[in-house]
Amino acid sequence: FNCGGGEGNEVSSVWVKVEPDASVDYSASEGNACAFTAPNVYVDPNIGQECLDEGCGFSNNPFKTITRTLYMINPTEDNPITIHLAAGTYSPETGETFPINMISNVKIEGEDEETSILDAMGTSRVITMEDCDNNTISDLTLTGGLAEAGYIDGSGGGMSVFSSSPTLTHVTITGNTADDGGGMYLSNSNPTPVSYTHLRAHETEADR
Repeated sequence: FNCGGGEGNEVSSVWVKVEPDASVDYSASEGNACAFTAPNVYVDPNIGQECLDEGCGFSNNPFKTITRTLYMINPTEDNPITIHLAAGTYSPETGETFPINMISNVKIEGEDEETSILDAMGTSRVITMEDCDNNTISDLTLTGGLAEAGYIDGSGGGMSVFSSSPTLTHVTITGNTADDGGGMYLSNSNPTPVSYTHLRAHETEADR
C-alpha cells in the first residue's frame, strides 16, 4: 500500500475501506511508515505546488490541498487529527479535487468563515461524509457545490451526510446547487450545528 501506519500496520480508509464485519492483515504490506500521525496537520492553498517530500504537513511545510492531506494521514479513535486550513480559497484552480471525502476522527478547522473557503466551482459537491465518526468542521465556508442526478447522486450540493453526525461550528454553507438539499442532504444522520452555522442561498430542482 502507498500509505499506512500506526499500531497494527493499519491503513487509512482513504486507501482501503474495510466493512465492520471484515478484517485485513496488513503485516506484509509495504510503505506502512509514511502516514502522517501527528495530531495537527497544516494546509495552505497559496503555496506554489503540492508538497510531496518527507516532512510535509507541518506548519512550516504545509500540504497544498485537503485531498492530498487526507491521503497522507491515518487518524484513529485514539489519535484523531486536526487539519488546519490557512486563509485562502481551496478550489480546482488551486489543485483541490471535489468532493472532499471525509474520514473518521478528523477535524477540519479554517481561519474563519470569511477567509477559509472551499469552492467546488460547480465541479461536484463540496463535502461527502459516509459512515464517519468523531468529526468537526469549523470556521470556513462551503460554496460552489453541484450535485445533479446522473452526475453524482443528486443530493447535497454543499454537504451530503450519510450515517454520520459531525459537529459544525461557525460554518457558512452558501451558493450550492442540487436536485435535493442544495445546501445539505442528511440520511440517517444528526449533525450538531453550534455557534452560528449558516445555511443560505441555495438552489434545488424545485427552484429551476
